[in-house]
Amino acid sequence: MIAGGSAPRSAGIELQPKSKGTVVYREGESQSDRLVYAVAKWRDSSGKQHYRRLGKAWVERSRAGQWAKRQGRAPDGYLDRRASERELDALVAQVEAEIGLAQTDKQATLADLAPQYLDFARHTQRIKPSTLREYGRLLVLPGPRTRLGGEHVARIMREFGSRPMAKITSADVERFLRQLDRDGVAARNVNMHRQVLANVFEYATRPDALALPANPVRSVEKRREDYSKPPATFTAEEVLAIARAAREGRHRPASAVGVETGAEQRLMNEQDAALYVVAGFAGLRQGELRALRWKNVRFADRTLIVVAAMSAGVDTTTKSGKWRAVPMARDAFIALDGLSQRESFTGEDDYVFCGATGEPLDESALRKRYRRAREAAGAPKLPFHHLRHTFATLAIRGLDPATVQSLMGHSNITTTERYLHARPLNELAERMDVIFGASTPVEPSEATAR
Repeated sequence: MIAGGSAPRSAGIELQPKSKGTVVYREGESQSDRLVYAVAKWRDSSGKQHYRRLGKAWVERSRAGQWAKRQGRAPDGYLDRRASERELDALVAQVEAEIGLAQTDKQATLADLAPQYLDFARHTQRIKPSTLREYGRLLVLPGPRTRLGGEHVARIMREFGSRPMAKITSADVERFLRQLDRDGVAARNVNMHRQVLANVFEYATRPDALALPANPVRSVEKRREDYSKPPATFTAEEVLAIARAAREGRHRPASAVGVETGAEQRLMNEQDAALYVVAGFAGLRQGELRALRWKNVRFADRTLIVVAAMSAGVDTTTKSGKWRAVPMARDAFIALDGLSQRESFTGEDDYVFCGATGEPLDESALRKRYRRAREAAGAPKLPFHHLRHTFATLAIRGLDPATVQSLMGHSNITTTERYLHARPLNELAERMDVIFGASTPVEPSEATAR
């Protein structure tokens, strides 16, 4: 396609000009033949000159050197004169519609454009469903919440929803984020608000949206998120205690008694226990656990192949978009081996952790059962994701950071470095003794040994 605004390489002979443009012909080279292309040439209502290749033309030069229709009917893939003019008209109309849209939508508000952006993110960008759900939550309009009661927080729409996007400046966005800072909103949450605004404005710069000249959020700095403190984790025994509480059914509410048969309850209890063990000793994310299938559990070499994740109920890719292999520690291997002995849902394409009819586990119900199991075990009040932190903290004690990065599926080594505090340094200290010539090993005193 010829870039808009650049003149064709060789001059063509113009056909009869149309009201909004002209079709010209250009000769081009191919490996097997000399081709002629129909090119649209016009100046739009804003004064910009356009050259756009329409396709291969069914024309040839006459003896007088002018372009004329070739004999016979134009084959598929070729344009005759009338078809070229129809393509020109459609192209001019499309560009003018985009210009008109940009001009008429100068007063379009953020509330007007947000649904269009979310539709674009869903169908064109194919953003993960869970991320899309979070964006929708931040772009919700003020009003009552249907299920939970109360009002939507709707910080973005309360501030910018009724304002024309063309009039929102970088200073406006910065003032909004600073107010979130003053309100005590966590830096990560402030950055989420900034990111959603940046995405909507970036969409608004598209010619088929509002054709805004620039994205005002680009120049607004992100907030510094505090990763100075290592993440809180469980001990290995606490993970096993949570699993025991689930296996014994102590995480079941009293209202659930009698809903399922004893055999069904035992099976679900065993599955929950295995889920917590694999999360803590293999480090899979919650969505990855719910998307794990038996064909990706390789008992022969004690390896899990992580290729998918469940996102808002949809089976999709992992967070990084890449697969990874994770070796199974003994407890994780035993838990999955026991689960593989159940009577149903053990086929290659069946989910390892599934509902009563083989469907993926419900995310909300999973979290509720986990909280009850954690409380029954008397373990620290840490979210489910901290089982993954536990795996990384335990793994880095014996493995190098690059290996742990691979097992965790981190795209950046700096994320893995959050767990370096857990590495035992006594071996390095002994090496330092050798370097500095210490002749005898250092033994801790009675006071420091305690």
